[in-house]
Amino acid sequence: MIDRRLASESPLGRSHCDSCGQQLKVGDLIPVLSFLLLRGRCRYCSQKISGRLFVCETVNGLTWTLLWLRYGPCVLLWRYLTLFTLLLAISYSDSLSFTVPDSLLVILIIARIVLFQSSDRLPVIFLQAFYLPVFLLAFCFLFCLIRKKQPMGLGDIKLFYVLGCYFSWEKMILLLFLSCLIGIIYCLLSPIKGRSRPFPFVPSIYLAALLTLFFGQQIIAFYLFRFAKLLQARHFLFLKHPVLSALQTVKGK
Repeated sequence: MIDRRLASESPLGRSHCDSCGQQLKVGDLIPVLSFLLLRGRCRYCSQKISGRLFVCETVNGLTWTLLWLRYGPCVLLWRYLTLFTLLLAISYSDSLSFTVPDSLLVILIIARIVLFQSSDRLPVIFLQAFYLPVFLLAFCFLFCLIRKKQPMGLGDIKLFYVLGCYFSWEKMILLLFLSCLIGIIYCLLSPIKGRSRPFPFVPSIYLAALLTLFFGQQIIAFYLFRFAKLLQARHFLFLKHPVLSALQTVKGK
């Protein structure tokens, strides 16, 4: 889908080889397996098939399996299947052309409306989704004033709004933190000569969204517990320390 969009081709019609144009048969289109059996080359012209296709098929298959194991047959399963499939397509587009297709973002918004639960308050959800994008817009504005450089594309900010319709605002903060952390790790591991090039951020967002969905509640609870323990320790020291206790007594009088 993304390859055809970048090549200005119609999304309809049979699949074909990008090199020789030969129409592909059923045996050439089995996800993952066909790539391995053909050793990454076209059956008809022996040209190499892009490894990105194999990576996308593998990642998408693993993601679908994990979502099925977690949710089973329910509305949430279909909601997150749609989210992560299209989010993977957006990641693919961003890695190739540094673009976030608005059409896919619109589809994700429509899917969020259609695949709802009775407990969902959609007006509140769509309103709260603005919190993080507004903060990011303000940050980008200040960054541009100070550094004369744009730190983040508008497509990334729009994507964070769409994700805000799928995740709570607490998880969105975690998702942003994890996205930046993954992006930093990627930049540190990438060759030095490539650090000045534009950085496709959506793949980091995709991985961060997966981690937030499966482990977000545990991570948030862990840090809240640590924060509560810190406050408890400070309160204990304040009460037990003789000087602090005396100061508290004097202040009370």
